[in-house]
Amino acid sequence: MKTSVVKRLDLILSLTIVTSAFAASGYLVHTVNQLGDGKALTVQCTLDLSTDMGEHTIADGGSYEWKFSEDPSHDTQLLCNASTAGADVLHFAAFVQRRDSCVNDCDWKFTGGGVFRLVVGQWEFYLSWPN
Repeated sequence: MKTSVVKRLDLILSLTIVTSAFAASGYLVHTVNQLGDGKALTVQCTLDLSTDMGEHTIADGGSYEWKFSEDPSHDTQLLCNASTAGADVLHFAAFVQRRDSCVNDCDWKFTGGGVFRLVVGQWEFYLSWPN
């Protein structure tokens, strides 16, 4: 009886550790719309060129997050298209495992002056809007 209880507790502990390790290897890409003037931002992303993460319209001042885990068999990538009403589409790589230094959270900010990403606590200019 005692042995089976210990084995069950050992199994539960092992599953908890594996689940925690899986969660720790996950990523969160956070996108903030600071375009101003009430402009909505539409973003559509694809994970690893095969998984459509959906199209999301983010209100001015709002945000949206994508959560995913890396695939150790290849360089995990989150490729996105962003646009505002009546503007050209901006193509950008929101996450590239080999490139990004963000540990778990990757932050992006969209403004009228361009797209910025948070690098070591500082917003850095990344891309201009297409003409």
